[in-house]
Amino acid sequence: PAPKKPTLKAASKKLSASWKAVAGKATGYQLRYATKKSMSGAKQAKVKKTSFAKKLKAKMRYYVQVRAYKRVGGKTYWGAWSAKASAKTKK
Repeated sequence: PAPKKPTLKAASKKLSASWKAVAGKATGYQLRYATKKSMSGAKQAKVKKTSFAKKLKAKMRYYVQVRAYKRVGGKTYWGAWSAKASAKTKK
């Protein structure tokens, strides 16, 4: 199952994302962010918590998606990507 659309908070050259945990005890979450709505050229990060913060360029619109993953017996099972959320970083 996919996490719901992440909630974004934009600050000065910083973007914070948070989302609700997925039922079923996910091992962690993969987050991707990009300046293009199509998510081309997106950067990715794996996190164990349900939040993420990153220093980015000022006055840029970023699009963010998140998905859950679970590791079972050495295999990784990926959930679907969430709906995109967007926010513009400040000065």
